[in-house]
Amino acid sequence: MSDNTGSKTIAITMGEPAGIGIEIITKALASRQFKAINFIIIGDQTLFSDALPQNVTFHHIDFGKTVQLGICKTDYAAQILDTINVGINYCLNGTAHALVTAPINKDNIHTINPLFFGHTEYIADIIQQKTGIYHQPVMMLSCPDLKAVPLTIHIPFKKVPEILTTNLIIQHVKIIHHSLQTYYHIQNPRIYIAGLNPHAGDNGIMGDEEITILIPAIEQLRLENVNISNPLSADTMFHAAARKNYDIAVCMYHDQALIPVKTLGFDVGVNVTLGLPIMRTSPDHGTALNIAGQNQANPSAMIAAIQEAIILSDVS
Repeated sequence: MSDNTGSKTIAITMGEPAGIGIEIITKALASRQFKAINFIIIGDQTLFSDALPQNVTFHHIDFGKTVQLGICKTDYAAQILDTINVGINYCLNGTAHALVTAPINKDNIHTINPLFFGHTEYIADIIQQKTGIYHQPVMMLSCPDLKAVPLTIHIPFKKVPEILTTNLIIQHVKIIHHSLQTYYHIQNPRIYIAGLNPHAGDNGIMGDEEITILIPAIEQLRLENVNISNPLSADTMFHAAARKNYDIAVCMYHDQALIPVKTLGFDVGVNVTLGLPIMRTSPDHGTALNIAGQNQANPSAMIAAIQEAIILSDVS
């Protein structure tokens, strides 16, 4: 690494090289918004231009000559996982204060690792392998107008009811509550929780999960001084007036949380992984293969992810 003057180091993984990851990383760092921060880009240095600022160094991982913009290939899927592993190591050993991950193509990785369903689960599993301790990861989506957490993430919708349990809700909400206090300095976080069924079940008419699973969790959490609502109908939780009443929305499944976040802040949405011994953020969008190499990619979400990583690492 070079002799940089910044007091904090952020590691950034290159992501899917055929997508817009390289472009948004380059644009974000070239914006000169992070002069007091050191960056380590983990990926193939030969794929980047020389127009990066002096506070950027590389951990080079050779992707060979198979990268073609707009076309994902399994030829380099292993190298993509290597970039994530290196980033985790940098954070665990203190070389980096936080990890920012550029978007990847899950289908690509899944061909060589059938158990790979996303960064969130993978990072938690690798940390467990390295430390012997399992930490429950919690995926929080954040934009200026909304923070939301899906309790179940990268699973088929039909499996949500069987995975959703009272203990899972309690465990996740405790992590959310602690994180909002610790990282966002919200002394008494106001948590709204969505129901699983339409109209939050309508008192059992449209499903009883709210009664049998959610309410017991809510009652236990209130005994532990967590400020949490009763199950609410998700279709009325996300309009402007409702959002003024809470600090974070807890949702039952992936799209219930991601649709409102992406609707309100598609270009600036950030994925934050809570509950782990390292801080990790990512732009809340995909690889955008259709515009790769066309200089059309908006770096706003990458800039927001870096900013979030810097802020959160102040207390990590």
